[in-house]
Amino acid sequence: MSTYTKASLVREIAREVGIRQKDVRAMLDSLSTIVCREARKGGGVSVPGICRVDTIMRKPRKMRNPYTGQEILISAHNAARVRLIKSAKEAISPASERTVTTLEEKEEPKPPRSES
Repeated sequence: MSTYTKASLVREIAREVGIRQKDVRAMLDSLSTIVCREARKGGGVSVPGICRVDTIMRKPRKMRNPYTGQEILISAHNAARVRLIKSAKEAISPASERTVTTLEEKEEPKPPRSES
């Protein structure tokens, strides 16, 4: 799988829009600064057409160190949650009627009734 780098993204946007790569790079840097700042504040920010970034509070939990086997406690902390918006999800995996199929339940044969 090839990696799509920031440089290749800048190059493609500059070619599509017809502006200098330097300006595109500055715009992307500004966008990332704004998204990080708003997420750090605890609010959510939406990147139109792509995703939504929210800050969530993780509960404290116990875990096990895989190397030593020692049980450790992870304290409560903020974490970022990034969710694709619906149009981006559909662009990646278009909804299809064949994606989900309903399975019919098979009826168990009833045992014969004893007549007494």
